[in-house]
Order: sequence, then structure tokens, then C-alpha cells
Amino acid sequence: MSGHVVWGVYGSMYADDIAQAVVVTDAEVYYEVGGSLSSGSCNGLTFQNSKELLCTIAGKYLVNWSMSLSAGNNDHIAGAVMVNSTAQDNTENAAHTPGAGDQVGLSGSGIITLAVNDVVKLCVENESDTDDIEVNHATLALLRVDI
Repeated sequence: MSGHVVWGVYGSMYADDIAQAVVVTDAEVYYEVGGSLSSGSCNGLTFQNSKELLCTIAGKYLVNWSMSLSAGNNDHIAGAVMVNSTAQDNTENAAHTPGAGDQVGLSGSGIITLAVNDVVKLCVENESDTDDIEVNHATLALLRVDI
């Protein structure tokens, strides 16, 4: 059947109470959220390295993500989805931390194009300074939407 949406290719990962530190050495630079994540359901994407989804079927994917983050006092922090080592601007969202150590929630979505062997992961940046960022909870889900 031509023109139908393929709903059978998907992947997800999540983190619950992980307190994963992301070391920030430069402001306005995205850093991957490394390790401590768990696999969700996957079909056509493979969870690996406790932090990323490996694409095994090329295509366009709807991506949805969320994170709870903390950093320094009144830091402007952002999150996004990273493909290989490049943050995808069309998935970005940002917030200000009200106080040092206070958690804020961020989420975003977008459409990304993946090739076989691309890896998808979460990333964060501190746009204000070099305060480290702590990731406490996270979700990332991808669903292939092209034919």
C-alpha cells in the first residue's frame, strides 16, 4: 500500500533518579548525557552504551524527549536531541534555573532524518556559564514516520 505511515519502527530509553553529572567546560556548547540510562521498547533501533539509540532502519523519525535538570543559580540551560555529535536545533528547548540545585523540566519534539548507524542521544548545554548540569530524569522516544 503506497503512502501509508510505517508505525512498526521505534525506540525509547529513559532515566529515573540517576543524578548524572554532565561536566560543562565551555558555555554555549552541547554535551551528551552519558551513561546511566535504561532501555525502553525498541524495534528497528538498538539501545546501546547506556546512553544512545542506534538506527538500523533509515528514515524520518518523530522524536519526543524530556529531562529534569539542575545547575547553578539562575543559569540558562538547554536540552536537545543529538545525532552522532551534532545537536538538532529543531528539537531544542531551554529554561532558567531558579536557584542552585533547583530542578527544572524541559521537553521537546521534532522530526529528524536518520541514516543506518546514526546514534541518537540526549544533550544539554549551559548558555550562561560553566556550571555543571545534573540530569535526574529523562525520556527519549523515536517513531519512524515515513514510508
